[in-house]
Amino acid sequence: SVSVFDESGRSIDDNALFSASKTEFLINATASKDFFKNTEKPEFTIKLEDLNGALFNGDLSYELFELTPPNEEQRKKIKKLPGIIRPSYRESYFRGKNDFVTLFETLDGKSISKGRWAVTKDKHEFGLSPLNEGVYRMSLSTKDSLNRKVDAQLFFITAQNGKKLSAFYIPEITLLSKSEYKIGETATLLFGSSEYPGHMVGFLLKHQLLIDNPIFKTSQGIKVYDFKITESMFNGSSFVWFSVYDNEVIQGRQMVVVSNEHKR
Repeated sequence: SVSVFDESGRSIDDNALFSASKTEFLINATASKDFFKNTEKPEFTIKLEDLNGALFNGDLSYELFELTPPNEEQRKKIKKLPGIIRPSYRESYFRGKNDFVTLFETLDGKSISKGRWAVTKDKHEFGLSPLNEGVYRMSLSTKDSLNRKVDAQLFFITAQNGKKLSAFYIPEITLLSKSEYKIGETATLLFGSSEYPGHMVGFLLKHQLLIDNPIFKTSQGIKVYDFKITESMFNGSSFVWFSVYDNEVIQGRQMVVVSNEHKR
């Protein structure tokens, strides 16, 4: 239903049909975490739903690709893409994060597995076996009731120590393995920049109180930091890291959300 007004302000009511999709439904696929550790199973929520949120049943095929780090020519092209953020000390705390899909969608990949999942209105949680550190693209495909093909892509990261990820163009990353932790759990932080290899300094803080001050003496730009969640970190903890490379400062910050429940 639309409302149109003429020059004198009188309304003209009418109905119109808007077509936003050529298929009966779309594939809505999301990873359960911002990144996965190489020792855990990557898990995903995959739904077949229309623009109004109605769910459908379908037989979904997937193909998993392990992406190849970009060569110098590819890196130059990625850096010129619109929306790519260069590391900046002045803007680090205030700007938005990079869209990682933009960084990875033009890269080549090697197919490593294929399979099928039966997606229903009640079953839409799926998983894979643990994967080596790297960047992955999952291509998803199905058909609607009119035999029209429906496609989607999903990109995700698996981390171990950051060495292999440092070969990709990732100008800045600061991600936690979970959005919230219980006291007694171990948190994993994936952070750094592929453009700034070398030593980095970290500060694990409770407000302004220093809890830990790790120094990361590795040659790659992307690092992994594991730390224990303690009662002292409840309500107001964060991790800050920075590095100086080629007379430039790069830094990142991540809040650590801790519930007051203990790990069972």
